Amino acid sequence: MVQFNGTYKLEKNENLDAFLSKMDVGFMKRKMAGSVKPSVVIEVEGDKWKLVTHTPASTITWDFTLGTEVTLPTNEGREVKAVFTLEGNKLIQRSLTGKEAEVDNVREFTDDAFIMHLTHKESGLKCTRTFKRT
Repeated sequence: MVQFNGTYKLEKNENLDAFLSKMDVGFMKRKMAGSVKPSVVIEVEGDKWKLVTHTPASTITWDFTLGTEVTLPTNEGREVKAVFTLEGNKLIQRSLTGKEAEVDNVREFTDDAFIMHLTHKESGLKCTRTFKRT
C-alpha cells in the first residue's frame, strides 16, 4: 500500500492556465497560480485526513473524514462543501458547491509523489499537477 503521509512540493503543472481560464479565473490570478509552487503536508490516521497547503500568500488547512460531507475554505476566501473517498491509491474529491462542483478532482498517490488530475466536466479539459514527496 502507498504511504500517504508526508510533505509534497509542486514540481510541475500541465495545462493549468487553460484549465483556470475555463473556470473563469482572471488573467492575473491565473498567472499568479502558475508561478506559485505550493507545498502540501498530508497526515492520515484511519479515515481522518488533514491536508495543509502552504503558499507564500496563505496557508489553507483541510480536515476531513472519508465519506463525510465537509465544508472547506478556498484560497479565495470562499467555502465549498465536498466529500472525499479513497479508491486504492486515489483520493477522490467530489465538490458539492461552487465552481469546484464543475471539476473532477483525483489525487493519485505513488511512492514518491501525488498527481492531481483535474477535469472540467462540461468541456472535458484536463489539467495535471505533480507534487513530489520531499
